[in-house]
Amino acid sequence: MIQNLFASQIWKRSLNIESSIKDKILNSIEEDFQQNTSYLHPFWNCNVNTTHIRQTNIDYSLLIPYFKNEYETFANQLNLNKHAYEILNPWYNYYLMGYNQEYHDHIGKHSELYSAVYFLKITDDNPK
Repeated sequence: MIQNLFASQIWKRSLNIESSIKDKILNSIEEDFQQNTSYLHPFWNCNVNTTHIRQTNIDYSLLIPYFKNEYETFANQLNLNKHAYEILNPWYNYYLMGYNQEYHDHIGKHSELYSAVYFLKITDDNPK
C-alpha cells in the first residue's frame, strides 16, 4: 500500500516470512550483536549498533526472495521495470532502549532510488 506521508511516497506492507527463516536470521544477528555490543557506526550521528560498514557472516540470502517478490509487487503498481533492481547491501541496525537513528536521506554520491527497511522483530508494546 502506498502512503503519502512525506514528500516521498512510502510503500508499507507486512511480509509473511516463514518463522524458521526469521528465527535463523534473528539468531545470527543476536550472536553478532552480542560479540559487538559496543560498536557504533563511526560516521553516523546517532546511537545505534549497526553492520552498515562492518563485515559479518550473516547470511541474508533466505530473505532475498521475499524482498524480490515485494519489489516486483511495488514495481507493478508504479509501472516500473520490475527487473531493474539490485539488493546491494543488507545490514542490520540493532536498537535498544535509548538508541536512535538520526534524520538522513539517501541522496548523494552513491544514492539509491529506493531503500527498504524490514523489521524482523517488534515487541507487542511497540507500535507497528
